[in-house]
Amino acid sequence: MGYIIKSDYQKQIQPSLLNQLTQDDDAIRAAAEQAAEAEVRSYLAGLYDMEREWTPVTEWSDAAPYKAGSRVYDSEQVLYHAKFPFPVFDAQAMYKRGDKVWWKDKTYECRIATTALGHETALQQRNIQSLPAVNVCPDNALIGAQYWADLGAYQIAAGAALSSDAYWRWAIAAITNC
Repeated sequence: MGYIIKSDYQKQIQPSLLNQLTQDDDAIRAAAEQAAEAEVRSYLAGLYDMEREWTPVTEWSDAAPYKAGSRVYDSEQVLYHAKFPFPVFDAQAMYKRGDKVWWKDKTYECRIATTALGHETALQQRNIQSLPAVNVCPDNALIGAQYWADLGAYQIAAGAALSSDAYWRWAIAAITNC
């Protein structure tokens, strides 16, 4: 399943007209979705993290575990978003020792507090774009482990009900009748 679920079409087009346009062939609809997705990505790629944003929406299953950020829909076409266990790591944020973050399916704990960029250091840069980040990414192969303790992979265990506020956030209800 892609980014769009079938009931999303009902907001703009009646099912009978959609079937007429696609000649009752779901492959035609899927190909059109892929072309539209590529077009949208080309406009937004420089502004947003498209890999994180453009995750597929799947039908929720009680038997499946889910990663933080997953998007699912239930039998009534209501969309849900899997919550992050901690704030998502931000290279420009200020962290103190013991702060916890989520980054690329893992959780981390800060070992060394963020040090603010000094005024003198900032003045030596040619422009604002060349200012160094104030943090080290937790998954930095060279020095990430010095700054961040790896607390392990995170996922929502199978069986965590969609009604659980600890794991799921209601995203939006799809319109099923036009």
